[in-house]
Amino acid sequence: MNNIIGFLKENNEASGYRVVSLKKETYELFFVHRKLETVRATDTTTTNVTVYVNHDGKTGDSSFAVYESMTDDDVKSHISSAVNRAKLVFNEPYELPDGGELEAEIERMEGEMSALQEEMASPEVCADYQLMNEKCAEFERLKNLSAEYSDEWIMLCEELDL
Repeated sequence: MNNIIGFLKENNEASGYRVVSLKKETYELFFVHRKLETVRATDTTTTNVTVYVNHDGKTGDSSFAVYESMTDDDVKSHISSAVNRAKLVFNEPYELPDGGELEAEIERMEGEMSALQEEMASPEVCADYQLMNEKCAEFERLKNLSAEYSDEWIMLCEELDL
């Protein structure tokens, strides 16, 4: 994501940008006779970029998705195309907000979830069925709260585009 932000800053025509990267990690635990047999993990990241361009007294915007398979040249090309498309949009001018409390809370929660995942992977926790259940319940609580905050963040971002 740092490359994306660097490429956006390099583009002199873009007045602003928004990069929303959602990382989803899931774990499935399979127990046999109350003993952990298998842990299956998935890790996906979805990144969306919105480019804002102030032009002719108006503000335009355009969005695109960034995939992990994209090269740096692909991302630069998509940024350039998004800038050109944004010049075709004539919304009334508006200011972009800075990150705020919700963003900080989401980052804090992601840190807690990451630490909890490390605990869940330890042999001591894996060997204790009751402790693993407690950790899983706490992780589920944090995951649901994080999803609520992320939904609120997305809703606020969508309101900005109106």
